[in-house]
Amino acid sequence: MRKIDYFLVVTALVPATLLLGLTLLALSKIAEGPYKSGDIPSLLTSILGIIGYLGLTSLLFGQIKERPRVVLVSLLAGLLAFVWFTSLGGWTAWQWVLLMEEPGEWFIYVWPAIITFYFVLKLIRIVMRGI
Repeated sequence: MRKIDYFLVVTALVPATLLLGLTLLALSKIAEGPYKSGDIPSLLTSILGIIGYLGLTSLLFGQIKERPRVVLVSLLAGLLAFVWFTSLGGWTAWQWVLLMEEPGEWFIYVWPAIITFYFVLKLIRIVMRGI
């Protein structure tokens, strides 16, 4: 990876780490019970988000060349979590994402997804060359 790629990963990991902390906090609240059917989507998006976070961190450790398919799947899981979680918020959440009204909060929530999408495209190219 180039130096700019490492820089992009680090800039995505900073807000993603905050989101991971919030995810773990939410999971601990869900684990306390009692369980409700409304907890299932939150639980699934949390698990997918954690997998996506692991995919981002694996980029720092050179896994992009050693295991591109594994990294690709984990990053796709993170993107799926982003889309699913935003969709749970309805049209209002999508308006917030698309209109970028609060840049600080937008950076924390959307920037990791943008960088993840960038690396998904790179990994698709790498995987397709290897076929």
